[in-house]
Amino acid sequence: MLKMITLVLLLASTYSIASDFGPLPTQNFGKNGNLSCLTKETCLVPSQRAIQKVAEDFLNHSSSRLENLSIIEAEIRASIEIYQLHSEEVFSSSGNSELKSFLEKGKNLYTNLLNNMGISTARLLVSGQSPFLQELKQLSLSLKMSEADIVNAKNDTELANIKKQSGDAYFAFRSNGKFESYKLIDQVKTLTDYYNESGSLSPWFNNNLPLRLKFSDCPVRVRRIIKKLTPSLRFDKSSKPLQFEVFEEYAMTKMLVQNSRLLNISCKLKSKGSLQTVFRPEKAEMELQYSVLSSGRPVLPKL
Repeated sequence: MLKMITLVLLLASTYSIASDFGPLPTQNFGKNGNLSCLTKETCLVPSQRAIQKVAEDFLNHSSSRLENLSIIEAEIRASIEIYQLHSEEVFSSSGNSELKSFLEKGKNLYTNLLNNMGISTARLLVSGQSPFLQELKQLSLSLKMSEADIVNAKNDTELANIKKQSGDAYFAFRSNGKFESYKLIDQVKTLTDYYNESGSLSPWFNNNLPLRLKFSDCPVRVRRIIKKLTPSLRFDKSSKPLQFEVFEEYAMTKMLVQNSRLLNISCKLKSKGSLQTVFRPEKAEMELQYSVLSSGRPVLPKL
């Protein structure tokens, strides 16, 4: 349901997100929570007031959680604008070049980033319209009816039957898969915690954090072109619990991070045929084929 991402964009000006996300529902309903319900024998029926208290705590922190997401969204939208402005400047100065092709590819990643992150879904999960609150409301109503029946029980036998029925109904509610949305709040916290700890990240283009390049058999003129095309990749998404398909070359990203952002580039002169770029993600390497025009200008494959 919740699609998020561990990649946010680096801007010239940055914001900080408050670290106090508030209590998580899993602290109550999770395996080790005071309202855990793993087996019928250990699943104790809570009071209606206990459920109301969980809802109140959730709502008390709803505004700050939404503010956290707004900060992230604002940076993404600003970065999209910065990227677009930069692209337009490049297009006007260099025309239909290798850099234009590179930036066009990156543009799609930027413009789709908000959807890939699932910001709208995250907002819903922590808002006053959260599915979690709807589930709590349904549970609270059921508990209210059970508590009324217990108060109105005419004798001990009837009281025992009502308590048993209440326990059976509560366990069924907790174990039928319809009380699961509280777990997704953890993912929203993971996103905001990651942002607060790691700052923003740019998936494709970032002048402030270029890759370190190591060349092998690359002429000076080729090296100059490549340096202008350097993408910036700085996060190994496998190190976080959330997995998102934003980088096409996940293995390359992983090795770049492990190698302190060092990308090894080897060049191979080719006199005939189409030019290609061969990636070797497991070594953070790329082999770049190039040709040379009669004017001496090198020609590279599209990156």
